Amino acid sequence: MDVRRKPESRKIHGCALFFCQTCRTLKIDPQAYLEDIFRRLPGHPHKNLRELIPDQWAKAKTRNSKK
Repeated sequence: MDVRRKPESRKIHGCALFFCQTCRTLKIDPQAYLEDIFRRLPGHPHKNLRELIPDQWAKAKTRNSKK
């Protein structure tokens, strides 16, 4: 698929690149992050979804590893 020709492909590609760069910046493993949030999402309270945003998730992981 040529991403230069499909506007929706460019959006998806851009989101994927943004996600990967965010993970690099936060020094988190993208696969570990996605596996964890997809496992937690079904039972996670809607009002606490902010906890699953990459930077908040990374802070929680750091706090939990220090315990």
